[in-house]
Amino acid sequence: MIRVRPVPLLAVVATGTAISMSVLAGWQRGGWLAERLVWVAIGVVLVAGAHLLPALCRSAPLSGRVVGAVLWLGCMAAASYGHATFFLLSQLHAGELRVSAIPVASVPVHRELTAVMADRASVTAELARADARRCTRDCPTWQIRRTSLAARLDALDAEAADVRRYQTIEDGNAERRVTARGDPVTSRLATFCGIPETRLDLFAGLVFAAVLEGVACLL
Repeated sequence: MIRVRPVPLLAVVATGTAISMSVLAGWQRGGWLAERLVWVAIGVVLVAGAHLLPALCRSAPLSGRVVGAVLWLGCMAAASYGHATFFLLSQLHAGELRVSAIPVASVPVHRELTAVMADRASVTAELARADARRCTRDCPTWQIRRTSLAARLDALDAEAADVRRYQTIEDGNAERRVTARGDPVTSRLATFCGIPETRLDLFAGLVFAAVLEGVACLL
């Protein structure tokens, strides 16, 4: 019967997880295929150095242990930075998926409210001039123009009301997208702590990375 030793198993799992995160982060950092492969190789080397240097330098002389400790700190910092990149990018991708799943209320193409109000002001001025003018001759034509301006003013008022309603729908869509983009726990924790959500995301990513690296180094 094969007996599973939990410490080596957990160490392998932690190192494998860290290497996988470094591979994904390095792959997303690069542009060309060669750049991606180099970033992936750098991440694997840094993770392996962070996890194995303490054990490799344990039996070395003092000078070797000092050099190993400096290199280990550098590897830990670089590996944690790569893991934080993975956490932030994964949260970004998750937010995009949540946003794409939100039903969006359709809004027809419409003019800006400022353009509608500018036309309304112009029509109002023309109607005021028509009302101030006394009818001395050709009164039917004057009355037709006055009625036309009044009808156009009513139409612009209705259009302005529709534009305001459309803007309310668009604002609601934008607010739902912003709410869905952020991680629910991070958003509430950022509100509770009174700190920006982006800063809390970075801090949480660094903490997760440090804990993972610490567990792997210890085991």
